[in-house]
Amino acid sequence: MFSSPLQRSQTIIFLLGWLAYASTYLLRKPLGVVKTDLEESLSIPKTQLGWLDTALLLPYAVMQMLLGPLGDRFGPRRTFGTCLLLSAISMATFGSWSNFWMFFFLLFINGSAQVYSTLLC
Repeated sequence: MFSSPLQRSQTIIFLLGWLAYASTYLLRKPLGVVKTDLEESLSIPKTQLGWLDTALLLPYAVMQMLLGPLGDRFGPRRTFGTCLLLSAISMATFGSWSNFWMFFFLLFINGSAQVYSTLLC
């Protein structure tokens, strides 16, 4: 199937990158699913839950213009990997907190990292 070890490595790297991006892509909408749980268990008002949506979606509007040149400066592989790692860390630690401002910060970081990953794909 693979004519060289290089092709095998390239295929594995492509598949891992695709799976990593697909998993971060699927993390965009589950906030809407858990909003009622956040409201009930952590007593977060609806207005603050709306701000959490803004924290995730606002970077899509702003960061597309600001983060574009990073790929040119640091290389697309390095920035893609870094953004996937930032997105993963922000969402992995999200469940460890119960503070609205920490939720806001982590969602902003996640949204910023995901928008850059989207620019490269």
